[in-house]
Amino acid sequence: MTEFKTIGKYRILGVSGRGGMADVYLGEPIEGGPKVALKMFSRKNTSSVEFRRRVKREIDTLQECSHPNIVGVKDFSLDPEEMFLVLDYHEGKNLEELVKDGHPFSPREICSIIYDVSSALGHCHGKGIFHRDIKPANILIERSQGRAILLDFGIVKATNMTTITKYAGIMGSLGYLAPEQILGGTVDGRTDLYQLGMVMVYLATGKNPIQGTDEFAMVDARSLEDLRAHRAMPRIRESLPGFPESVETIILNCIQIDQLLRYPNAEALMEDLTRVSRGDPVRVLGAS
Repeated sequence: MTEFKTIGKYRILGVSGRGGMADVYLGEPIEGGPKVALKMFSRKNTSSVEFRRRVKREIDTLQECSHPNIVGVKDFSLDPEEMFLVLDYHEGKNLEELVKDGHPFSPREICSIIYDVSSALGHCHGKGIFHRDIKPANILIERSQGRAILLDFGIVKATNMTTITKYAGIMGSLGYLAPEQILGGTVDGRTDLYQLGMVMVYLATGKNPIQGTDEFAMVDARSLEDLRAHRAMPRIRESLPGFPESVETIILNCIQIDQLLRYPNAEALMEDLTRVSRGDPVRVLGAS
């Protein structure tokens, strides 16, 4: 992608990240003000009407879902020649970067991060908006306060939207896709909670929850039974005996293949996270 010295009313200070659809720059207003993150979309995509709708959807979602744990949008341009978002700048690293850097996450840290993200998701779900792409790279940890910030609402779905055209077949990051996303079922708040549970597995083990040939077998699945054959439930305490049973229970309550056996909403997940912080036991959902 072409390098810029300025984007709209903003001066470019450096590159923060690169992706297939957009590059992210660190910038500041030319007339002065706090630093911002500039998400500049590739011109090879901006000529697409559907792509521009998707960007507008992300803008609308960020404006509607203002929350301390969600990145805020400050400005934007939908001009195909210079399409960009201006977002709040949070200094820090995303969870994927931190894990790759060798940062260990204690069960207490994991629960604190997941509580923050659950609060953000609960706020969105209350407005009928589902993220659908919760993964380590989309959760940033602020360097100053340690607060978790939810990023990238690029494939968000609202309950009042028509069916969204899929990019590259299935939308979302393969290892974190919920069963209903793979099978073409109904996506709701429990889909985000499933993905959040998979993030917990990643933070606890330092490994992607599903790898290798199982990923491709999952995409070919036609039923819940097919998925169960290729998606074993992670048992963290088998490899990490000291891992708290209550936190593992929370993970399992998030990542059940059957939506009906998961937490019904983000608030229920937050309640169990609070129980863990008090040292109280957590109940297995669906257990008699």
